[in-house]
Amino acid sequence: MLITNHDDAERKFTWVVADNEPQSAQPWLNLPHTLNFDGKVSKDVSRSLDVCNLGTGPLKMSPGGLTSSKFQLDQVPTEVLPNKFKKLVIKGITENRA
Repeated sequence: MLITNHDDAERKFTWVVADNEPQSAQPWLNLPHTLNFDGKVSKDVSRSLDVCNLGTGPLKMSPGGLTSSKFQLDQVPTEVLPNKFKKLVIKGITENRA
């Protein structure tokens, strides 16, 4: 099979191999590699990013995973459907508060 993209923009394709249809429903999380937190020393800074699911099944998320006390998850989407996105909000917590 040969797929040719004649569009101006790059396209992403998801290939899933499985023995049955339910097993073929797999999420594919796509996030940026970095997230900058620029701000003033005495103020918390929040940043949001799009959590994109480029897969064929729903992406289920739960809070957790941040071991640093300098960051907290303010908004976590619980489910992202295939070919959709939702916002994830992370807050950078300052250490020196007056």
